[in-house]
Amino acid sequence: MRKVPHALALRLIIAVMLMIPGATAMAKSVQLEPLDSEGKRSWIIELADPPVVRFDGKNAVTQSANALKAVAPEKTGKRFDLLSPQAVAYGEYLHGRLEHFLSSTAKVTGGPPVIRARYRNLLNGVALRLTE
Repeated sequence: MRKVPHALALRLIIAVMLMIPGATAMAKSVQLEPLDSEGKRSWIIELADPPVVRFDGKNAVTQSANALKAVAPEKTGKRFDLLSPQAVAYGEYLHGRLEHFLSSTAKVTGGPPVIRARYRNLLNGVALRLTE
């Protein structure tokens, strides 16, 4: 697989995110470890859709006729339940959006990114290993 310079890879990932409807993004450096022998470092890519705990029922655009229901306690007036049908459904929606982003990223960078972690409950995003 061809190595893509870090700055270019980050720009390409952000460009891909801008092509996905509603997926504007923000990237932050994660300095959990120094560069490895391949010149890679972890980056957190935060996607625009709110995480499960903050979903108010208005921000997701779904392709199904059934709209996703709010799970944020400030909207529902109830204690947050990660295992509620509404939270599970929105979590599945976020998973699909992330998979779409990752497949689009792989097309742009020439191969699948190395995934360190996936986030969707308190933060909606992914940690990737990218070349520096």
